[in-house]
Amino acid sequence: MYKILVIDDSPTMRKMIQMALKPLNIKIFEANNGIEGIEIINREKIDLVMTDLNMPEMNGFDFIRYMKQNENYINTPTIIISTEKKQESLDTAKELGVTQYIVKPFKLPELQQIIKQILNI
Repeated sequence: MYKILVIDDSPTMRKMIQMALKPLNIKIFEANNGIEGIEIINREKIDLVMTDLNMPEMNGFDFIRYMKQNENYINTPTIIISTEKKQESLDTAKELGVTQYIVKPFKLPELQQIIKQILNI
């Protein structure tokens, strides 16, 4: 069973993502910000990370930078889901090796398809 970490300070967004992924038989871990995300990746082997950018305590880019310094997560697929669509953010995501950048709002079937492609399920 694949394990996905969803990091977003919006409980509603986390719940939406969880509903979208439920049919895929995936174990989902939730974090409210990057600090909580770090706690999870330090105790679980996560197969894919989905993160928002703008969150309290630690934003998505800082979390990804931290994660990519861990040799266990250098090649872990990462999806950013954010309202942020400035070119600067897209460029930073590319520099960090982000797999996919999704701008909110998005359609749940699209998210399912992206996850299926990334995880080959």
